[in-house]
Amino acid sequence: MGEPGPDGRRRPRPVAGSEFELAADVLVMAFGFQAHDMPWLRGHGIDLDRWGQICTGGEGRASTQTRNDKVFAGGDAVHGADLVVTAMAAGRRAAEEMLDLFKRKESL
Repeated sequence: MGEPGPDGRRRPRPVAGSEFELAADVLVMAFGFQAHDMPWLRGHGIDLDRWGQICTGGEGRASTQTRNDKVFAGGDAVHGADLVVTAMAAGRRAAEEMLDLFKRKESL
């Protein structure tokens, strides 16, 4: 973050050389107030609850990780309609949990 401006707020600042790309088979972004029906997820080893929301966490899994170890989820698709900041926090948590998973695999 850059130095505070006249209003006291710090602004993001690019960090040269910090960019990187991460390959992914699929990236699903969702916008809306109510998760749409996603029965196709079951074919990929992802459990849905009785309301059709994605099930995450559980024994031996990160809080945003689904039964398919390569799929993480958060926001309205997991918890139902909520604030956008809650969905953003879930996305950040998922990213942190993915990084932790990558770090563990690298250390094996």
